[in-house]
Amino acid sequence: MIKKFLKLFGIFLLSILLTKIIYSQGWYQITITNSQSQATPAPFQQDIAICNGILNVSSFFAYINNSNLFNEINSNGSNVYFTTTYNSNPNIYSWYEGRFTYNGVTCDVWWINIPNGVPANSNITIYMYIGPNSANYYSQYYPYVGTNAQVIGTMQYDNGQKVFIAYGYFNNTFDGWSVYIYSGSSSPTVTSYGIEVSPSGEEIGMYILPPNNWNIPKIPLIVEEAWYYIPYTADANVIALFGNTSQQFNASGIASPIVSGSCNGTNVTGGSYTTCGGPTPAPNLSTFVQFEYYDGQKPPLSQAAMLKSAVTNQYLNYTSFNNEGGTIYSYLIVNSSYVQAGYYSTSAIQAWAPLTSLDTYTEIITGYLVGYVGYTYSNLDYNPFQYGTLEIGAGAAHQYIEWVVARAYPPNGVMPSISTQTIVSVSSVQLNPSSSPLLCPGDQTSSTVTAYLCNPTSSSVTVTFSCSAPSGITCSFNPSSCTTSGPFCSTTLYVNSSSSTSPGSYSVTVIASTSGSSASATYTYNIGQQISISSQQSSNFQNSYNIYITGCAQNYTLYVNNSPYCYDSYAAFQVINSECILSNPGSYSVYAQGCYNGNCVNSNAINLNIPLSGITVPIIDINILNATNQNINTTISVNGSNQNIQSINIYYNNNNIYSNSNVNTNYYSFNLQLPYSNNGNITVCSTLTNGQSNCVLQLLYFNIIKIVTYYGIIVG
Repeated sequence: MIKKFLKLFGIFLLSILLTKIIYSQGWYQITITNSQSQATPAPFQQDIAICNGILNVSSFFAYINNSNLFNEINSNGSNVYFTTTYNSNPNIYSWYEGRFTYNGVTCDVWWINIPNGVPANSNITIYMYIGPNSANYYSQYYPYVGTNAQVIGTMQYDNGQKVFIAYGYFNNTFDGWSVYIYSGSSSPTVTSYGIEVSPSGEEIGMYILPPNNWNIPKIPLIVEEAWYYIPYTADANVIALFGNTSQQFNASGIASPIVSGSCNGTNVTGGSYTTCGGPTPAPNLSTFVQFEYYDGQKPPLSQAAMLKSAVTNQYLNYTSFNNEGGTIYSYLIVNSSYVQAGYYSTSAIQAWAPLTSLDTYTEIITGYLVGYVGYTYSNLDYNPFQYGTLEIGAGAAHQYIEWVVARAYPPNGVMPSISTQTIVSVSSVQLNPSSSPLLCPGDQTSSTVTAYLCNPTSSSVTVTFSCSAPSGITCSFNPSSCTTSGPFCSTTLYVNSSSSTSPGSYSVTVIASTSGSSASATYTYNIGQQISISSQQSSNFQNSYNIYITGCAQNYTLYVNNSPYCYDSYAAFQVINSECILSNPGSYSVYAQGCYNGNCVNSNAINLNIPLSGITVPIIDINILNATNQNINTTISVNGSNQNIQSINIYYNNNNIYSNSNVNTNYYSFNLQLPYSNNGNITVCSTLTNGQSNCVLQLLYFNIIKIVTYYGIIVG
């Protein structure tokens, strides 16, 4: 009982392991659909989220609810890559954001770079490959496949700058960004908490620019930033887009028409209307947000997230922003018709904001987040796309900049949706057999072709078979395709050659294909010299044998008792179908030898015995007595001579009408009445007790009876 339990448990465990193996890798087609009447910007950064449940989120975020697919992905996303071509290496830059949980649903999130965007009211198709759980495509395919130190603990495979419009992760590095001092003498430095604005504690004005500044595409963008400031300090953090970063001014200098007071400083157009901001810089002609946290004034002068335009020199709108400090997620959206900005406190203490905070702005707008959170927006009546630039500015003594990510903003804020379809792929093709024996020209051979599929979801798929063969060789299938929802399906391959094909081994390529997938195998068709012999008693009571030589060679020799007996030679390698007669009484061992280009092969050997008196076989006589339009009257006679008759079988029009297996006499004769049949035939077969057999066929033609007798094969 215990053994039976263990056996069943083993089978159960094996089934689980096999299921895991089946679901451990595969290709998936991803369709990205833009439902808007406006094309996405190009390039465009698309999120790909694979979740294990249904998310109650807005259209700002694209995801797939597929727990099976989710379970295929390993804990750091290293076994996934994306490509534009099925069954190929990655050629799409992808950056794994990480895994996050929202309302009890967990998702793996990637961002991919789509250079040409997604057309309006249209879709594009890409492919996702999920490899074995142990795969590390970061090390294998970087920079096309990458992630951040928050996921794998190292910046070695961070390809964010290949994926996003601009990207900087400042853990002990400036990450290629340039640092400029606008006011003050303290020099920003990198730390394990990001870029420290002023290590000396002096309040300075500074700004940083990405490596591709001046080449930022002038398209709708969203910039997301994480930063930290100490509570109850001064002054501000700025995100600015599309300005002239070669011309800086005090961000506080833009205040009208919202502010008609002053927090010190000078208005950019002259006069004393200013907001707070200290030495915080901003670039000329930019559209920017100033997160002002100086506690000496209240909104709208300070403690506000201020939307400002350096194109129109206007303070556009604001929302409150307190001075309690902490780690802040903030964002700025600029497109052709409006600007929006917001923030959320991810931690009251200094801590790295998780990169899974990307897209948090959607939760801010929808009101899901509560606490230290807010956003503001303003319509635009000017062209904000002045220069291809991005700037992060600060006016502070105690501020740290952690990371910055800029990406294209989707049309109307609606991220293109994604859907997935499992691709049933041909993993391998097996041939049984994979090669033919030695054949003669013109010989047909066959092989069972089995296409093995990667079909984890048991989808119905049609596999189509094709083949290619060299000159002189033909190949075909029956059937030419098969449909299955299982892991394999089969067909039969037929291979033939022309009668003039030379000896050799010929490779036939066999291909099994599904939509977008194929695999191949090679069948070897072998032509070479071969030879075989058979014998047949010549006729009744003759003491001779016909020896038939068949096969293919350039010449052959028949050996009787190891001595050449008969032979023939040809101008070229060809099919042999020859005959020699052995008629002298005696005992013989017979074989043949066929040769081509000096290589010879021997046939099978047969032993024959021809007695002095000859070989006794049954003598059969069919006598037609008379025929009417109703009956045919016959007499059947069998003579065994010196041997008794063992059996007699009679066939009329190929149907057995008489059978006697216990005759036991050396002569037997009887009358037989048959129903009338025009153009019929009668066959009589008999076997003697010495094992010799004979058959006689008689054809009937009416109104004239013509008797044609054929002697069958005599088995000695």
